[in-house]
Amino acid sequence: MLCEELADERELFIVLRGEGQYHMIRGELQIARNLGDRCVALAAGSNDRGVQIETHHLFWTSNFFMGEYANADFHCAKGISLYEPERDHALTYVYSGHDSGVCCRCFSALIQCLYGHADRSLERCREALDLAQRVEHPLTTALAHWAYSFVHLLRREPGLARTWAEREIAVCEEYLLPLLLSQGTFQLGWALAELGDLEQGIARMREGVQAISATGAEMGLPYFVALLGEALGKAGQPEAGLEEIDRALATANQHGARFQISEMLRLKGELLAMRSKSALAEVEACFRAAIAAADEQGAKLPKLRSAMSLARLLAGRGERAQARGLLQPAYAAITEGRGTIDLKEAEALLEDLRTR
Repeated sequence: MLCEELADERELFIVLRGEGQYHMIRGELQIARNLGDRCVALAAGSNDRGVQIETHHLFWTSNFFMGEYANADFHCAKGISLYEPERDHALTYVYSGHDSGVCCRCFSALIQCLYGHADRSLERCREALDLAQRVEHPLTTALAHWAYSFVHLLRREPGLARTWAEREIAVCEEYLLPLLLSQGTFQLGWALAELGDLEQGIARMREGVQAISATGAEMGLPYFVALLGEALGKAGQPEAGLEEIDRALATANQHGARFQISEMLRLKGELLAMRSKSALAEVEACFRAAIAAADEQGAKLPKLRSAMSLARLLAGRGERAQARGLLQPAYAAITEGRGTIDLKEAEALLEDLRTR
């Protein structure tokens, strides 16, 4: 590169940071990480606060989609502590095209939700939106709406996910922002399917997946494809749903994309059970693999969902004490969001396992 020949470390950092973001969006996460390591080496010799923030920026996104939530959380926290709006919003126009202070709060919100901190995740969303409104930057505003919709998707709150997806779509259509427009289209489709309009929801989900792929992006796409598979199962098409989930898992394995890997495994187990009652050993293996993956990532909310799926399977074959012993600690580990649907379902299932 010319900047290397000229020994211009500032320009070299900008190039590497941009290349890292490109590969992260493409889903080429190991390449993004390697470029991030080169950015770390450059940042080590710099007193430039923007260089430090943008190094963390590359890592909180790539680590998140690799499913390395603790590392991503660390870098988000660094971004939050280092960022000052008046000084650092200008980084938007040098590096990623969106505000890093909003971005770190958006990804922190998603991580907190996966950790089982339902209330904290919404607090982070509010912080991100407040800051986005302060800096008045369209792509950044769309990003804050994306995070709000995504958190409500993770919390299984389709009405609110729909509201924020529609706001995201409106900004993206006004300012011609194709990637977040395609993400919002998928989020809207998921919400519609969960609200009972499976036909329209699946159509929008397919539209979103195709539009994301058309941009060349892969970040987070395997999980969206798995959610499409789940919706197809609910629509009475478990075979088609399993094809989508197997495709999602294959892509995730190819790229090392372990974001929501436990949910993808759990959903595969649920569709296998729907397709054939004779495949219960494979179903159980999927649920146990999902629990193990969630444990490895410290993802308490996905673990609770997988524990509920396995507990129902165990209870169905008369192993009620084992089901209760499996589910109780997963439920007790989450201390926020007792009014969310997953926590209420887990509480009801535990009560049923105790009383029958």
